[in-house]
Amino acid sequence: MFKQGIADALVVSIEDVVKLTVSEVGPGRRLLSNQAKQYEVSYEVLPPKSIDADLLVAKAKRITEANTAESQVFRQVLLAQDAVSKVVDVSVKIEAHKFEEQITTTASSKSGEPQSGMSTGVIILIICSIGLLIFCVIAAGMYMRLRKRLAKADASNATKPAVQGVLLGTGQGESKAVVMDTV
Repeated sequence: MFKQGIADALVVSIEDVVKLTVSEVGPGRRLLSNQAKQYEVSYEVLPPKSIDADLLVAKAKRITEANTAESQVFRQVLLAQDAVSKVVDVSVKIEAHKFEEQITTTASSKSGEPQSGMSTGVIILIICSIGLLIFCVIAAGMYMRLRKRLAKADASNATKPAVQGVLLGTGQGESKAVVMDTV
């Protein structure tokens, strides 16, 4: 009923009242059917293109003023409800005002191709991973070649006989070589 009252008072479609919050205020106990209830109503209206936003704000302010057309329409919609027998007071807690919300959109690619949705950070991570993989493959190849070279060098040294010996002195200025082991 509040949404319809606001829409009719402002002369907009009910769909233009985009946000509406209604809270019952007052005593916490249950009221009798003939006792007054108080409601706090908060709303937002998205003005249609055919209505100036400043004009809409002025109309919204007049809903709470006595003896204005907007106030009379709002009260009539409420009184048309079976549960409402009297509207005592419509007062303002926060004055109606205009505000604009920033809507940000991302630009699509200029070539008309759909974007992949992958962020720059993910792409950099993939490129670094591929670079690390290539580095590891090259390092492993170099290590294998080095091992092969060392194995060849060891094999060629194994074909030469090795002699181990001890030089013993006789104490008279002459030395004799004694061969201990031949490989």
